[in-house]
Amino acid sequence: MFLSAILSTLPRRKIELSATLSKGLLILENLASSPAPKGLTAIASEAELTKSNTHRILVTLKKFGFIQQEADRNYRCTMKLWKLGYTVLTQTDLPCVTSPAMRFLADSCNESVHLSVLDGLQVLYVDKLESDRPVRAYTQKGGNSPLHCVATGKILLAYNYRSLRSSVCAKLQRYTSATITSSKRLDKEMESIVANGYAINCGEFREEVYGIAAPIFDPIGNTIASIGISGPSTRLTNETIEKMVPKVVQAGKMATAELAGLKPTFRADK
Repeated sequence: MFLSAILSTLPRRKIELSATLSKGLLILENLASSPAPKGLTAIASEAELTKSNTHRILVTLKKFGFIQQEADRNYRCTMKLWKLGYTVLTQTDLPCVTSPAMRFLADSCNESVHLSVLDGLQVLYVDKLESDRPVRAYTQKGGNSPLHCVATGKILLAYNYRSLRSSVCAKLQRYTSATITSSKRLDKEMESIVANGYAINCGEFREEVYGIAAPIFDPIGNTIASIGISGPSTRLTNETIEKMVPKVVQAGKMATAELAGLKPTFRADK
């Protein structure tokens, strides 16, 4: 649980937490992650609280609309949590929140870094950090590329494949000799991407441009964006790609943690 991880790492000597609020939040998180409603006894036991203390917290959470009690007297969360989360998510400045991850990746790989989201059957580049190298891949912030043949696009396609497959497979346009134009081959590629947690583009949109990308998840597990690098094939050799894949995946996890409100720190090893 995200909240549990935060509370366990806070410096207790420097910050005095509200014990009641902490217990209430932990109970709320516990109920939110439970597939079925829970009774007072189970909640109190898991929270390591007395039944009387647990009951007071539950009454308070119910009063403010965060939980409700079923006919069998078990408790479950209401949609108020979802509404609050959705409101925060729609107000999130994605480039701002993910900027530490993008900077980490730029410093680690010294290649152009892209932040991308779905835009119909294309990928939309919502942010970019240019490499300072003289030869670099050209993409424009605010520009689009096909989903099936760039690394950040392949990530977004793979993690939304069930809903996008038929539409994408109907328009598998060839851009280079390496472009995937077979639905069977695309199926295997998407399965591999989800299994491995990253995507690679080997000159599939532009012959001399290669790329690596990883997913960024929102707090409820949806793939909200992808982060990746691109550069000329002369630099992104098989050996270099193998070394950079863990850094790209790490950047995706960093951005995911930032969206969840956590503040991980990563060291850029060049």
